[in-house]
Amino acid sequence: MTLKEWLTAFADKKVTAIEVITVLSGMFNPSQAVDILALVNQIARVESGDMDRETFRAVWELEETK
Repeated sequence: MTLKEWLTAFADKKVTAIEVITVLSGMFNPSQAVDILALVNQIARVESGDMDRETFRAVWELEETK
């Protein structure tokens, strides 16, 4: 799966936050580290209720799937 597919699956509640974060933790690229950390933070905010899934979907420009 691509990163965008993982994020869409998370937004659609098809995979858990820990599954996505596990995938992200294996993507070590120093030039993308800040972006990955921001993404993990946003996933945690969705899980804690500080951000809704629609906002998450809009920030990452994810299409809603059925």
